[in-house]
Amino acid sequence: MESHSERPISALEKGGRGTVFEMWTLTYHLIKMLVGAGTLTNLNDTISSISFQLRSDQYRTDDFLVVSTDDQKTTTHRLLVQVKHSIRFNRSDKNYRKVVENAFIDFNNAALFNRETDKIALYTRSIFAEASKNITRLLELARAKSNSTEFFDAI
Repeated sequence: MESHSERPISALEKGGRGTVFEMWTLTYHLIKMLVGAGTLTNLNDTISSISFQLRSDQYRTDDFLVVSTDDQKTTTHRLLVQVKHSIRFNRSDKNYRKVVENAFIDFNNAALFNRETDKIALYTRSIFAEASKNITRLLELARAKSNSTEFFDAI
């Protein structure tokens, strides 16, 4: 028998829509890395690596990690990202509580997180709606060009 205290799993979660959204956010960062761009939190940086599904790497905020460096290549920034298609910012929501608790654990782990240079982000569908439009535009542009030089000249 189902407990009334547990949040029912939505059709979105069962149907994989959250996974599709997570792939969009990863694609967004991979494209930014390929064109030498920075992260949403460090626009002037250059992305040097992206790691996926970090639970095995001891992070609790586990969807992906974007590592970037500043223009002088003297400072490394880590952006830990948790992706949720949607979330209720409500203390009684177990999903929200888990996200906040995991972020707090990472924030306080000096071996994995530098409070001066690193950031933790929660990406939701509403935040990424505009970025999704830009990804689609980039993919359409890439499809229309015959080589990488034409593509980079166009962007």
